[in-house]
Amino acid sequence: MAAATAAQAQATTPDGFGYDGEVHALAYQPDGKVVVGGKFGSYNGNEAASDCILRLNRDGTLDKTFNYRALEFRSGASGFDSYGLVKALALQPDGKILVGGYWLNYNNGMGPEPPSGLMRLNPDGSLDKSFNLKGEENLTSFGGRVNALALQPDGKIVVGTQHGDGSENNLVRLNPDGSLDRTFAAPSEYASIKGFARAEYSGGKQQADVNALLLQPDGKILVAGNFDSYNGDQGISRCAMRLNRDGTIDKTFSYRPSRKEDPVPQKQDVLALALQPDGKILIGGIFVTFNAIQVIYGETPKMPHGVMRLLPDGSRDESFNPNGTGTNAGVAALALQPDGRVLVGGGVRSYNGDDDTPDQVFRLLPNGTLDKSFNYRGAGPNEAVQVLVRRPNGKIVIGGGFSKYNGAKIPAGMLELNADGSAAPLATGLAQPDPDVAVQEAYGKKIEAGFAKLDQAYGIAGVKFETPASAISNKTLAQDTRDTKLYTADDRLAVGPVQASAAYIFYKDRLREVRLRVPAEKGPQLLEALQKAYGPGLPGNKSVTWDSEKVHLNYSYDPAEDKYANAVLWSNALSKEMTKDMRADQQAFKKNNTPAN
Repeated sequence: MAAATAAQAQATTPDGFGYDGEVHALAYQPDGKVVVGGKFGSYNGNEAASDCILRLNRDGTLDKTFNYRALEFRSGASGFDSYGLVKALALQPDGKILVGGYWLNYNNGMGPEPPSGLMRLNPDGSLDKSFNLKGEENLTSFGGRVNALALQPDGKIVVGTQHGDGSENNLVRLNPDGSLDRTFAAPSEYASIKGFARAEYSGGKQQADVNALLLQPDGKILVAGNFDSYNGDQGISRCAMRLNRDGTIDKTFSYRPSRKEDPVPQKQDVLALALQPDGKILIGGIFVTFNAIQVIYGETPKMPHGVMRLLPDGSRDESFNPNGTGTNAGVAALALQPDGRVLVGGGVRSYNGDDDTPDQVFRLLPNGTLDKSFNYRGAGPNEAVQVLVRRPNGKIVIGGGFSKYNGAKIPAGMLELNADGSAAPLATGLAQPDPDVAVQEAYGKKIEAGFAKLDQAYGIAGVKFETPASAISNKTLAQDTRDTKLYTADDRLAVGPVQASAAYIFYKDRLREVRLRVPAEKGPQLLEALQKAYGPGLPGNKSVTWDSEKVHLNYSYDPAEDKYANAVLWSNALSKEMTKDMRADQQAFKKNNTPAN
């Protein structure tokens, strides 16, 4: 573990800057903006930032044209739910964004239900409704989290997932519209394709994951993860193998029909891939064996741990770090420089036994030895690096859950490095406060103050909602309340009690907005109640947007597609008042915090 030096220390960063979680995926657009994915709920203290996925401008400021909900920061309406995790991103030539990971809903469930594990967003961050929105058998469920995406030149998408055990497919290819490409690795009957699996180990069924995908220039597909068979064939190269363009096994890549080794050990996992121009392949992860040759710690190694290079045929390139022990921990990310040097990120604190190796991110020379011109003896990030990208200008962007670099506080979760591994000067957006944050803090206090004066009945524009005060959590949301009731203006019970999720949003001690979600079978009942409350002027359609002088209503439900019926009601007058007040405060904040020329 390397120590920080005074010369490597950076200026202290204020608390609350950066991400309040972890960054796992980065996708740079041609205009220099970057889409960021991971598990987080705010950026630079701004709770209106889209949760788990957002976009930054070139200067590091939050791009508020991307799924930004400035006036809904208290309701969690933007981005993914609290279970959400974005693991993979792919940018299409038309600017649309493929997103892989795990989630339950997007934008608080308001609108169509997104496909599970993989969705496509429009360039503004809204859900692309043309992409597999209704879903297809064996596609929207995926059996678990989507870990890896590879976009082909023809627009087709290769998808790798977690939690495969041979009972369901953990590697598929999709057509550009999100439908399943049934020409991919298809025998006479597609249902017999089971993807990757792992044999029993220590008496139990093992999880087989696909962690990384990489397209070769010839169209062949490199696949990395933890598996020992593909479609029942155990002759493949375990944990790192190659497929032909049609998804069949490339038997020129370390294929042995009579392979008899033991099942893949529990800690064997390839997490990262990089392809050299000469066709050699860099792999990173947690290695215990390779072709039945085991790592031996404390002795002359038979093979290095953590990162190695393969020849184009899948055999080990023994000229790469030939006498080294490799890393002391797992490697999660790799990036190749034009000069052949290799950037390595993960949880590593030592390489080839050298404890002065920079922690978590370091660089190798083309022969696999440590490059001591890159932040040597620097402490590096204080937590593991999950993703790294080398930019065309030579700078390196790293993402993870760290908050310090070389011992100095930095904007949490994401950092740009110079080519020598020193921290680049803080981007403008990471060094200045977001004016929306101060406004959110002030208005958050006003909203919270309303709860101290509330009883169990809340009214909005002639309609009352009732739910037990004890059901309200996080001051805005009552999850899965079993006895939510909706009354008409004359106190007649219109619907309830029903199982519902209800959100109550206040401003200046008054109820500004109500959000209701009920199971699909209760959808007609909810619409009937709203019609009773607001009269015959409210249409009886499956999707309704309706305005009166006092209230705005949005209702959506399609029994053929949706599991829930959603209704959002807000007071037009109070919303206009809040919007006007917030904008005035934002302008005042900017005026008071803009340096004079």
